[in-house]
Amino acid sequence: MSPAKHPLVEAAPDTLRLFCPAKLNLALSVGPPQPDGLHPIASWMVPIDFGDTLTLRRCRAPTKPCIAYAEDAPRPSKIDWPTEHDLAVRAWHALEAHLGQPLHVELSLDKRVPTGAGLGGGSADAAAVLDGLNRLFELSLSEQELLALAATLGADVVFQLGARRQPTGAVVSGIGETLEPLPPRPPCPVCVVLPAFGCPTGDVYRAFDRSAGHQPDRLDLKAVRDLAAQPLDSAAPLWNNLAQPAMMVRPELKRIRDMIAVSGHTPHVTGSGSALFVIPADPAPHALERTRKQLATTTGCPVVLTTTAG
Repeated sequence: MSPAKHPLVEAAPDTLRLFCPAKLNLALSVGPPQPDGLHPIASWMVPIDFGDTLTLRRCRAPTKPCIAYAEDAPRPSKIDWPTEHDLAVRAWHALEAHLGQPLHVELSLDKRVPTGAGLGGGSADAAAVLDGLNRLFELSLSEQELLALAATLGADVVFQLGARRQPTGAVVSGIGETLEPLPPRPPCPVCVVLPAFGCPTGDVYRAFDRSAGHQPDRLDLKAVRDLAAQPLDSAAPLWNNLAQPAMMVRPELKRIRDMIAVSGHTPHVTGSGSALFVIPADPAPHALERTRKQLATTTGCPVVLTTTAG
């Protein structure tokens, strides 16, 4: 693994440069909504060696964060949301509120993970902000304090923060707050297909609620644990309860999935979409690149060849 893929890429007395890895849901089981409207989940999640880069630099006065897509982003798009609403910036301000003091820092985020892809890019950024500011300002906050803050920002932020401490997969349950780290395993090559559109998470969950009908007991933590104990390869029986609802919301996603299947590969949707991934059958380097090119040609989408990190 190259140095750029480690969570801590570069450190100087007043500067940290951090890698923010995306994630895949190798299995995702979803239960009916609770009274608060949130859905309990059981998921096998893994970080991957594809993600954003965060730079934090201590300074003497307040500054405005800089968020932009990196030059090598495979599917760049317009930053069309207010900077203050970005999850990384919200994590920064949440930590300031927790401490009751400002943390003057220049925050620069080079994004590569598309929004609305189900890859947890924003959550990875937020987790890196919490982790990085704790290091940069030598705050000595405990892991439990940071995890509690992460839980207020979003379910995937808890997983992403845990993965920064132990970069392996985990079985995630509850509403994302419960982590069961898994033993390390060899990296597994994966091709991630990035459609030109995103899937709004709220719309996908509403479609799930409509499609679940009389199947309220779809949450199956045991099945997720059992699958996570098996080898990860192209034959692994991965599944995602949100795949069909995502394709209901974005019919184009079904067309792309079907194109991949017809080309001889098994496509999987991650999270609430829109990204799909394929675990190639042949792990030889030349075969992996051939698969990446084939998927890009077949789907017309950017395809990232990367590996799981645990």
